[in-house]
Amino acid sequence: MKPIGNSFLFLKREGVHPLTKDSLIRGTLVLTLAAFISRFLGVFQKLPLNYMLLSDVGTYGIAFNIYSLILIVATAGIPSALSKTVSAKLANGCEKEARELYASAILYAILIGFLAALLLYIAAPLYASWVKSPSAVSSIRAIAPTLLFFPLIAIMRGHFQARQHMTPNAISQIVEQIFRVASSLLLAWVFLSVSTNAAAAGASFGAVVGGIGALFIMVFYSKKMFPETSVLRTLRNTNRPHKLKYFLFNKSFFHMIILTGLPIVIYSMAVTVIYTIDTSTIISLLHGQMGLSDAADVVSVYTGIAQPIAGLPVILAIALSQTAVPIISSNYSLRNMEIVSRNVTKVYRISIITGLPMVLLLCITAFPISGIFNFGGVQIGVELAPRMMILMVISAFFQILMQTSGAILTGTGRMRLLIWSVLFGVLTKIIGNLILAPKWGIDGIMTASILAFLVMSLLNYAGIRLTVSFRIYNKGTWFKLALLVLLTLPFFAADNMLGMEFGFLPYCIVFGVYSILFLLLFIVYLIIAKAVSKGLRNFRNLGA
Repeated sequence: MKPIGNSFLFLKREGVHPLTKDSLIRGTLVLTLAAFISRFLGVFQKLPLNYMLLSDVGTYGIAFNIYSLILIVATAGIPSALSKTVSAKLANGCEKEARELYASAILYAILIGFLAALLLYIAAPLYASWVKSPSAVSSIRAIAPTLLFFPLIAIMRGHFQARQHMTPNAISQIVEQIFRVASSLLLAWVFLSVSTNAAAAGASFGAVVGGIGALFIMVFYSKKMFPETSVLRTLRNTNRPHKLKYFLFNKSFFHMIILTGLPIVIYSMAVTVIYTIDTSTIISLLHGQMGLSDAADVVSVYTGIAQPIAGLPVILAIALSQTAVPIISSNYSLRNMEIVSRNVTKVYRISIITGLPMVLLLCITAFPISGIFNFGGVQIGVELAPRMMILMVISAFFQILMQTSGAILTGTGRMRLLIWSVLFGVLTKIIGNLILAPKWGIDGIMTASILAFLVMSLLNYAGIRLTVSFRIYNKGTWFKLALLVLLTLPFFAADNMLGMEFGFLPYCIVFGVYSILFLLLFIVYLIIAKAVSKGLRNFRNLGA
């Protein structure tokens, strides 16, 4: 199909909003709100689970990381791949090809979902044995049916994302998490009378309930907003011979999966792969230093506190990544490099200026937050939880840079660089664990995560510079950000003193006090930063 001359009218008729300077911010805000609510519910869920499951929260965490891999693919990986391909076709007027690609993707999602669910259910005992946690079998099997739904959800989200309709995706994410958290807590409470292991399996099955809720929302909005893109209607209306064979062997679909989808999926799964490496190896790496029981308890602290809390600062980066891909891709395909450069700068700046304060706040409140979360439900958590949380949250800052820069590479089509970046990052993590764990224990494992995300973010940045000319901040702004970090250092000393001398204080009150103090500090920082900027301007004007 040839491109239609008046692209603005074509895109409007097909339900695609023309790209404006506000599209990035508007889409990001919608997805950020959904991601924040979803992440908040996920973190809130860990509170009662830490108290109910105790040491078996680690068992639940092992299964939850498998669910997280599935969820990342469903909310970022496949949708970004499909949205990139479909948005490019729509921008060039190839609407029929876009519909056929969507139909092929739906058919494959049904087939792949069934096979993947069956494989995970069968392989559960093997994986549980490999991670030295045989009790995790029931939790892993309970989560397997989610694979029946999430491939479909992923394709539908990618379709809406390509047409820049973010609201259905946001609502489906919120409904999914509400259903998941509510059913997870209810089932855990019901099965707690049997055993904590059974309760962990019940909590894991909540992900299945959440998937059903999300799929219902996506089907509802698909029929309401884009009935003309129905798979059955597309199959009926096509005049191609051997319809089913064509859609099952659609070249555009395989091109999307191999050249676009697979790299995006690998990049999107990078964070959770790092987490899964840890939950799969912590026991085997540390049991020689502290015993099997304590090593298993470290997994409980990792999955019950450090991992969920570290996910909070990354919320905006994930939403920004999803929104940036179709916008950057469309402009890049039209060779609007000036707009691409501005968007790249904007994405980086939003990520840093919103992520850094959150990272600092979570670091200085590590002890009270750990107390609120019952130190992971285990005794060893009193000693390790705050330190683990601080190191994990520091790694989250580099996650932010890695996520946003990866989205930019996706939008500019540098998929090979993206794959190499993730592979080097994962390799850094594995080698780091093997070298640092014997020396520093769990601190070494956490440090390896920081190094892995740092490597990925630097490689992504270098790859972007090969394609787009841009500058994130000038030296003065970097100085101000460094000043903010320095101003928070006294909080760490106070936090350590509080943990040693006043640990009996209600942790929630302590967290509230620290948050207020940090807010006041941030205001002082803004005043100082403004004064520094004025001083630098006056210095530059000397002798003028």
